[in-house]
Amino acid sequence: MDNFDRFLRQIKKARNDIKVDRKNFWSKNRINFKNNIKTLISFFTFPEGWTVNVIASSFLLDKPGLPYDKDIWSFSDVVSATENQGHDIILFFNKGDLEFLSTPALLPIVIHEVRHIYQASGDPVKYVRATVDDELSKEYETDADAEVRKYSDEFRRENVFEKIMF
Repeated sequence: MDNFDRFLRQIKKARNDIKVDRKNFWSKNRINFKNNIKTLISFFTFPEGWTVNVIASSFLLDKPGLPYDKDIWSFSDVVSATENQGHDIILFFNKGDLEFLSTPALLPIVIHEVRHIYQASGDPVKYVRATVDDELSKEYETDADAEVRKYSDEFRRENVFEKIMF
C-alpha cells in the first residue's frame, strides 16, 4: 500500500485540475489512459504459473457509452486453465468507462479486477461457474469490493467524484 501514497497526494491536484480546466483534465487522462493502467498494474504481482493478458480498449458499440451505462464494464475471466491449454486469464479495462479518469481514480477499478484474477486462479471452474450463478457472482464481487476497501477511501471517493463530474 505504500506504493500508492503518491497517488493519494495526486488527488488534491486532480480536484484542482477539474476545478480550473476540466476539459484539459479529461483530455490528458484520455491520452494517458493506457500508461496509467500499465503503471497501476505494475504494482501488483500475479499468481505464479498464470499468464495475465491485459487489454485496455473499447467495445464496438453503435453508440458512445458514458460512465454508469449498463453496457460499459470491465472484467477478468479465465481463458484457459488446464495443463494442456495453459493457464491464462484476460483482464479487460473498458476505455469507454474509464479513459477520462485520473490514475488515483482508476486505482479502485484495478484493485477490484486484480482481486478477481486471484479468485479465478484459485478455483477456475468455480470462477467460470459464477458467470451463470448469481449468488456465486455476488460472493466474488463482495470479496473484490472488500479488497478495494483495504486501501484509502479517498481513491473510491475520487473515482465517484470524477465520474459524476464527467
